[in-house]
Amino acid sequence: MESTNVSALCVRAYADHKPGPVNFDESTATFRSSAVPVLQRIVALANTCRSAAIAITGHTDSSGDERWNVHLSLARAEAVVDYLVQRGIAAERLIATGAGSSAPIADNATRYGRGLNRRIEFVFIPGSSD
Repeated sequence: MESTNVSALCVRAYADHKPGPVNFDESTATFRSSAVPVLQRIVALANTCRSAAIAITGHTDSSGDERWNVHLSLARAEAVVDYLVQRGIAAERLIATGAGSSAPIADNATRYGRGLNRRIEFVFIPGSSD
């Protein structure tokens, strides 16, 4: 397959990709076992589109001190990076950041909402040969 076709397929795959949630228990950087199939799909996509980078952003709920939340959110992103590297994805392709509690997707006033806010978000950055 020509690289332009691979590039077009990767761009489409990135746009269509809905990885699912990677959630964490409160105050931990250990992702739940339900995240493993999600992370396996990320590995598969990364292996298909080998020149792409992946931005991995960790998030927390609003409980606790925001400085701690930023630290914890980065630790969550780094836990995902470690998982992906252990499965053969080059560390140079992975960009880990922590957003703390600055971008909630649910109401932090409820237990359910806080659980949704403890998450990872992925952004795929197509490479020159994808």
